[in-house]
Amino acid sequence: MTHLLDRLVKDGYARRYRSEEDVRKSMACITQKGLRKLKEMQEDMKDFSKSFGEQLQKEECRQLSRLCEKIYADRVE
Repeated sequence: MTHLLDRLVKDGYARRYRSEEDVRKSMACITQKGLRKLKEMQEDMKDFSKSFGEQLQKEECRQLSRLCEKIYADRVE
């Protein structure tokens, strides 16, 4: 998650605020640029989600999610 957030901050889609009490803590928020990008992607995301719902059963969606997590597990750490 940290690496993904770092990329979003670097690209200007989010801002990160560090806790003054505990440097391990941080708070992130979306920027106006990020909100514009989400709005721009909204229809594509709806279409993509609908497509999965029509082609895969609920358990197949869960299985796909588990497989994706397995594929990316070593890259996230």
